[in-house]
Amino acid sequence: MGKKRMVVLGVLITHISLFTASVSWAAWGKEEPKDQASDAVGTSTSSRRTESAAVPVPAADFKMVEDLAKNDPAFALDMYRMAGERYLNRHKPTQAAALLAEASKMAPGDEQIKETLADAQFSIGQNKEAMATWDQILADRPKEIGVRLRYASFLEKTGDGAKSIETIRELLVQHPEEISLRYWIADAYTRQGKSSDAVKELQAMLKTLPKEEVEIKRRINILQPPAPPKQEAQPAKVASEKKAVMTHR
Repeated sequence: MGKKRMVVLGVLITHISLFTASVSWAAWGKEEPKDQASDAVGTSTSSRRTESAAVPVPAADFKMVEDLAKNDPAFALDMYRMAGERYLNRHKPTQAAALLAEASKMAPGDEQIKETLADAQFSIGQNKEAMATWDQILADRPKEIGVRLRYASFLEKTGDGAKSIETIRELLVQHPEEISLRYWIADAYTRQGKSSDAVKELQAMLKTLPKEEVEIKRRINILQPPAPPKQEAQPAKVASEKKAVMTHR
């Protein structure tokens, strides 16, 4: 990696770290002593930190990336991707979405960038945009099991558990040999608080997957523990003898 690349990389990482650190002060509600200027206008430094949460990604730094993109687009793509993922991991989805959108334009066939972009869009309330991004991913990779599974997980995260399970059932029709998909459905019911539906799913699996009997029953017992054995009633003779003894005493 050339010297200029290293400089750009270092600047990006430094700015992202400083930016998210300054926002963290506001999130934690910490305050520092007021300086003289703050006292004069009645504004604390912590309130200025709160305002910093709306500061966009440092434009000058990404101008350097754009300049490099003219001669080395692959490097610029890596910078947009890396910075976007860093912002998302630091709970700054607005900045992440802007950067990942740029990365997606540069690499429209990269589903990993699109999936991360959809997460960022959903995090900032852009649900329609997030679903549109996923529509692009599914159109590009219609038959990949991994993509469909991640799409189902995304749907579950949005609160659409029914569509999430429906997606996996459709996938199961195409790949009936994938036993893990059936477990996924049972687990999805469990995550959604529908233990009875999960048990029904597992019981249906018992009929067609005898080799999985031990694992299936183990899961059923976790969701639906067997009832404790009932205590047998004492014979009438023994009970009467005990009553006689107690009366004698």
